[in-house]
Amino acid sequence: MLVSDRVWVNDDLAALYGIEGTFGAEHREVVLDDSSPRSGLLTTGAFLAVMAHPAQTSPAARGKFVSERLLCLTIPPPPPGVDTTIPPPVQPETKRDRFLRHTSDSACAGCHRLMDPMGLALESFDAIGRWRARETVVFDGETYEIDLDTTGELDGVPFRNAKEMSAVLVENRRFGDCVTRQFLRHTFGRELDNGEDGVVTELEARLRGNGGFLALLRATATHPMFSAMKEEH
Repeated sequence: MLVSDRVWVNDDLAALYGIEGTFGAEHREVVLDDSSPRSGLLTTGAFLAVMAHPAQTSPAARGKFVSERLLCLTIPPPPPGVDTTIPPPVQPETKRDRFLRHTSDSACAGCHRLMDPMGLALESFDAIGRWRARETVVFDGETYEIDLDTTGELDGVPFRNAKEMSAVLVENRRFGDCVTRQFLRHTFGRELDNGEDGVVTELEARLRGNGGFLALLRATATHPMFSAMKEEH
């Protein structure tokens, strides 16, 4: 899900990804080489474009998705009266610099500390998912190209870029539990209760095994909990 080295591209998507070759209109599988900055779901054009503004990136939206949907962290809404607008540049500076100034406010720091490291790691991809090493910044009528800093850490484990961040996510203790819970919520159409934690642990082991997400699907479909749900309906 997060560390796959395979993408499916047609001519248009290959151009966006910087992959050489002719693919036609139909999507074809391509195995990325080790030098590629892409790895799994979070570096696909589809995810990156949806989790962005029309013409610029959104580290908060991207980071919030990772935090809430893949780690099951609770990100509360901003306190009443807090200005959530990222401040404009005061010098030639990247969006990361502006975020850091914004989140120095104690009213914002708590939530952004949970979201921003993952979102800022994805700043190496622009609003449509195209890779970039520098951010184009316009300040005082001048245009600057500034090197991006995509480093961060999750629970004390450091990463240098989006690819390493995805690998760190996979190994995080919350990831398997969260993905399993999200899938079961979707499957059963309801929240899980505390009495079902054992089922989550049992099925997470399938996700963590060699079969990956497909093994989780199969184990869920053949689980007594799923059979009971079908009988109820």
